[in-house]
Amino acid sequence: MEAFTKLLKSKSMKALKPFVEYVLGAYYNGADEYGNQIEESSREESFEHRWNKARAILLKSK
Repeated sequence: MEAFTKLLKSKSMKALKPFVEYVLGAYYNGADEYGNQIEESSREESFEHRWNKARAILLKSK
């Protein structure tokens, strides 16, 4: 976790924007039509797959 925090701090706000947008969309837009949070098991992508995509976005940013 310490290495991840260090990586985030080393990036500019501009470089972090695509990462933050992806994370917000992938993790926090999970609500059904009634406003209830969607259960993890009902998501199409696994947590690991979503996290690997987020990590790749962060590592590619300059």
